Amino acid sequence: MKGCRPLTDPEIALVSRSFGGTYALRDWAWFILGLKTGFRIAELLSLRVGEVWQYGRVVDQLTVRRAHMKQQREGRTVPLHPDAQAALATWVLRLREQPWVTAHTYVFRSRKGGNRAISRSVIRSAI
Repeated sequence: MKGCRPLTDPEIALVSRSFGGTYALRDWAWFILGLKTGFRIAELLSLRVGEVWQYGRVVDQLTVRRAHMKQQREGRTVPLHPDAQAALATWVLRLREQPWVTAHTYVFRSRKGGNRAISRSVIRSAI
């Protein structure tokens, strides 16, 4: 992308301080996961609890299936950075406190209820 560059550490710290309220853990996990994996918004929103949480912990490698990839013939697997694992573990542990959460529940659910992922337009408006 023209003009695209990695965020600097001070920029990451600035964004980190902006998360607050009820969804601070979710937003922090989403931000760090995107930052450390390079997955697109749609790829992150397709993740389900059973794909990121196995055997009582966050997975070491994260796979996004081909169906959720842009113009790809196969899915993509990336190792999770320790910061991304920690943020995701914190969020999933909080999420799993809810009695309705199953392996099929979206990690980044909509606030509107049901088992829907956050819409991309909501994410883009928050950036």
